[in-house]
Amino acid sequence: MSLRAVGLSFAYPHGELLLKDLDLAVPWGTSAAIMAPSGIGKSTLLAVLGGLRRPSSGFVEISPDGGPAHASPETVRPAVAWVFQSMQLLLGRTVLDNVALVGMPRGFDRARAEGLAYVELRRFGVDALAHRLVRSLSGGQRQRVALARAAMADPLVVLADEPTANLDRASALGVAEVLIGQFSRASVVVATHDPAVARLASVAYLLRDGRVETAEL
Repeated sequence: MSLRAVGLSFAYPHGELLLKDLDLAVPWGTSAAIMAPSGIGKSTLLAVLGGLRRPSSGFVEISPDGGPAHASPETVRPAVAWVFQSMQLLLGRTVLDNVALVGMPRGFDRARAEGLAYVELRRFGVDALAHRLVRSLSGGQRQRVALARAAMADPLVVLADEPTANLDRASALGVAEVLIGQFSRASVVVATHDPAVARLASVAYLLRDGRVETAEL
């Protein structure tokens, strides 16, 4: 299985090309870090990879082993889990609620969703916090909950947009390590400006002039 972008170009209406004939491949079980300063197009690239924006040309394809390829934004989106800098958790709900709610669209009843949520919270080291309100957690703890929520969706692809930008150094590296290490059944792409985070990925790229090139870190 792999995530592939082939000949990918993208421009906003009446804007310059942010992506220019870009090729990228992230095989199953590996990770790629995309580095660039703010405003260069990292978030746009993730949005196109995740099916949130349609490319101006080229295509994105997710190819599961033994299954049909997902090759349109409509079929790519359900296969993708997102991890954001802002985390987008429900602050007034418990940790367990935030993760278990992801199981409902998958057809799980409440008991099964909570059981699976505990498994994911344990995997990311925050199961002891299951009954705490999210607003009471530290930034690093919240981001680990966000990772458990992403894992609950059993994604083929995980896209993380500056997931450590709001964290202190120790928390940032800890979150990056579990993000890259715990999604062994997915292709992981992390947009970051932090070389220390990028070094943890299987491969690191620089986004420059609309294309990606291997980074020397």
